[in-house]
Amino acid sequence: MKAIKRLFSLVFVMVMMFIMVGCKKVEFRIGIVQYVSAGALDSAREGIVEALEKGGFVDGKNVKINIYNPQAKQEDLATMAEQAIQDNDIVFAIATPVALVLKAEAEKQGSDIPILFTAVTDPVASGIIDNATKPGGNISGTSDMNPVADQIALARELGITVNKIGMVFTSSESNSLVQANLADAKCRELGFNLVQRQISTVNDLQSAVTDLVENEKVDVMYIPTDNIVADNMNTVATICNNNKVITICGEEGLVNAGGIVTLGINYKELGKLTGEMAVKVLKGEAKVGDLAVATLTNFELVINKAKAAEAEIAIPEALIAKAHRVIE
Repeated sequence: MKAIKRLFSLVFVMVMMFIMVGCKKVEFRIGIVQYVSAGALDSAREGIVEALEKGGFVDGKNVKINIYNPQAKQEDLATMAEQAIQDNDIVFAIATPVALVLKAEAEKQGSDIPILFTAVTDPVASGIIDNATKPGGNISGTSDMNPVADQIALARELGITVNKIGMVFTSSESNSLVQANLADAKCRELGFNLVQRQISTVNDLQSAVTDLVENEKVDVMYIPTDNIVADNMNTVATICNNNKVITICGEEGLVNAGGIVTLGINYKELGKLTGEMAVKVLKGEAKVGDLAVATLTNFELVINKAKAAEAEIAIPEALIAKAHRVIE
């Protein structure tokens, strides 16, 4: 009889332990709001999650990660931002439009929820924060400011005579306007004629690129880290490659999508950097407002030799020899 009681007691303890493990409390709810599905932004999100896991915050174990993606639709972004602020303990904003909307929504709700942005070109110029060194408040993050001047300078190493450079960007994206101004300044310095076309929606993209390539006869196309352009890089690359116009891209994902060359950052590493900031906040080691905006300092030269060959574009061997990665 005693043996049976001991057996029942053991079974009871094991069942309770199983229940307790199965009902382990989620310590934090983490929101990730990504503006649109695009190579660079996807990589940034992956980097965030990887850094969180490395820091001990694993989705489905001790944290719950909620991912929101409005696919660049402003109405959906507004709705998702409201949900993200209400339903989470910390929120990541991937891309400038998201950071702006989340900041406004947090203020609207009177919430001091920590917000960490990434893939934001110039958070000060965009109005997200006032000071990159000491952001204050509840928001900080990482900047994806690419070396626009150095990217434009690549035009001198392409083995062709470059007089005219084309550029298309979204008029409503403040991050793109920053890059447009930087590109203009560098082109003036180097004696290039920069011809820009602004678009409002994706519906304007194909005609804008076609106009630059076929009517303006640009020698090179500069592709900034613009969300709408990036999401439709295949369209841009097809038009340019069919006309043997070299695309100098703002980041590696654009080259992977059919562009020819970039000197840029790795967005997964940028996401990791943002995730590491979040780990400090979640562990109580730092407050968001005390964290300076972080940037990557290593830039990689990536060349899509395969696409260049397909488009019958010759890339100088001297440039290929300097590349960190060559897509064959």
